[in-house]
Amino acid sequence: MLTRRQLLATTGQGFGALAFASLEAAETSHRSQVVAPKAKRVVQLFMGGAASHIDLFDYKPALIKHHGEESNFGEQVEAFQNGLGPWKKPVWDFKPYGQSGKRLSEVVAPLGACVDDMAFVHNMVGKTGVHSQGTLLQATGFNLCGGGIQGGVIAGESDQWGYKPLDRANPTTCYDIHATMMHLLGIDHEKLTVRHNGIDRRLTDVHGHVIRDLVG
Repeated sequence: MLTRRQLLATTGQGFGALAFASLEAAETSHRSQVVAPKAKRVVQLFMGGAASHIDLFDYKPALIKHHGEESNFGEQVEAFQNGLGPWKKPVWDFKPYGQSGKRLSEVVAPLGACVDDMAFVHNMVGKTGVHSQGTLLQATGFNLCGGGIQGGVIAGESDQWGYKPLDRANPTTCYDIHATMMHLLGIDHEKLTVRHNGIDRRLTDVHGHVIRDLVG
């Protein structure tokens, strides 16, 4: 049976535990509360089953150029039962928005009005294809805005197909997102621990770093 802390830490990429940590630090003189927070609240929109990142906010001209051709990643890739199909261009057209010129597809065109207030992560990955972590197995991306986030920036690019991080050695992980959001809440993720089974555990485990390019 899961404890309440375990439930918060394992659902929704751990954002429940992140909220609990912020409340705990705000109501006490916890040593993890090291700086004045820039963010007061965190709202997570977890839209499982939504359209692909390459159909929404990660524009890939190579997919348009090679549409209909036999796909070849140049390496072994994970595929569903029917194997790999041909390259397919984005379902919707893209165009640039804002001073940053960030390209968005027409299906999320309303975001164009605030694109310069948003930050995009294009190289976020997970370790397994099982259930919720599978959503982040490849370079599916992540978007943030407000609360001290640097707007109009992209931190971490995916490869030309939107398949994996362009820099394989330095992907963005859930731990990095958690560390960054805790930093914006005034919390040092390396100092925030929860006593569990006789061990002081961090929300970011032994991983994670603040993504400085995202912090305004």
